[in-house]
Amino acid sequence: MSILKTAGTLVLVGAPSEIKLNPMNLLLGMKTLSGSATGGTKQTQEMLDFCGAHKIYPEVEVIPIQYANEALERLINKDVKYRFVIDIENSLG
Repeated sequence: MSILKTAGTLVLVGAPSEIKLNPMNLLLGMKTLSGSATGGTKQTQEMLDFCGAHKIYPEVEVIPIQYANEALERLINKDVKYRFVIDIENSLG
């Protein structure tokens, strides 16, 4: 919340397990926190367009398909910082 500009809005899409924030961050600067269980197609496209225009990219860990079992173990052990993306093109050649 502290990095939002004055009157900024933080929108959560999905269901995070926990959110920690200082209520003063909402009050000072007229900031808003809102959310939705899911976003519609139009909103999703708007978000993707915004991210593309502002060079905002996801942080992912690209893995070969051969690493899928180890990736699953890491998920179980909560040893994951970014979303896994399986590189199919370079894994099957």
